[in-house]
Amino acid sequence: MMRHSAVLVLTGSLLIWPAGALLAQELMQETAQESEPDSVDTTSVEPEDSESALNREQKRRLGEAIALHDQGRYDEAIAAYRLLLDEDPKNGEFWYELAFSLFSAGRNEECVEAGETSATLAKGSLAHLEAPSLAVVGNCLDHLGETRKALEVYRRALKLSPEEATLNFNYAITLANEGELDAAIAAAGQAVISKPEWPSPHFVLAQLYDRGDYRVPAFFSALRALILEPSSPRASQAVSILLQRLQAGVSRKDETNITINIDPGSSKKFGDFSTVELMMSLSAGSWTLEEDAGLTPADSVVSSVVSVVKVAGEVGSEGVEPVLVETLAVLGTLSEKELIEPLVYRSLAEFQVEGAEAWLQENPSRLMELQLWINEQ
Repeated sequence: MMRHSAVLVLTGSLLIWPAGALLAQELMQETAQESEPDSVDTTSVEPEDSESALNREQKRRLGEAIALHDQGRYDEAIAAYRLLLDEDPKNGEFWYELAFSLFSAGRNEECVEAGETSATLAKGSLAHLEAPSLAVVGNCLDHLGETRKALEVYRRALKLSPEEATLNFNYAITLANEGELDAAIAAAGQAVISKPEWPSPHFVLAQLYDRGDYRVPAFFSALRALILEPSSPRASQAVSILLQRLQAGVSRKDETNITINIDPGSSKKFGDFSTVELMMSLSAGSWTLEEDAGLTPADSVVSSVVSVVKVAGEVGSEGVEPVLVETLAVLGTLSEKELIEPLVYRSLAEFQVEGAEAWLQENPSRLMELQLWINEQ
């Protein structure tokens, strides 16, 4: 995918995203529905009965069909699976792989039938296929526009595998598109907890918090997402969230007349972040003074983010939603290692914020320290 070409510009003391923040719906369309892992490792299954046992020739042909799928040759893979099913129509493994290839090929009605058959046949040593089969069915129903049915199927799958990351992720996407925001946040949060190294749930969670006007959760979730993926269209959305949430409540009439509005009734649904919100607004409100002192726009943003993360660590995480506790712990570690600076400069440089690239060129060792830390996680 091509990178967005939007550039941050400085208007007075405020950083503005020219085209506005991309809507959460666009991110939903970009990422939905993802299905990890791509296929089931057939070589590790120990058969318990003759129906589920694969002979050497079947294993070879199944492996070839999976290889065709992995090469994007979905129609050829589908034909290969159907030949296997002609010989062994009650093999749940074949039905699952067929359903997955049908979904990938956009043949959603056929996918629903194959996935339901796979789920029904997922017994004994193949019981582990029931939840993935239902997940594929849910994806295909969602693509057919049968959203309520899709949600029902996802819930059936989640009863079998409540912590599975991809399942929770796709469930969150469908819930969000139905307007069930809080439930979508919960599902996306579970996906982040279950598979923290996977970027997609982090970006979606940040968008969902942003859609719900949850200022601090959106800010921290966007920042954590940028650790995993600093350069992409959805990274540009995360940078937009970061800047807009940092500046929320700050208005400027002229260089000496800056108003900071703090909402005492802001939602505490995911934790009491009143002190953090105050720091966000105060730090963003000081950008004019920093500009006068010779700091670049990037310097001002980075200084604010560093201060906000530090305050969040001092406030503690009592009563905070579990996924945000994990996020604050990760960011707290970066803060202790003084790696918030290279993280934010790196993200701002990708989108040409003035001063960011120059800082990176002057501090290559700091960027290397950040990358080494990320690689170790």
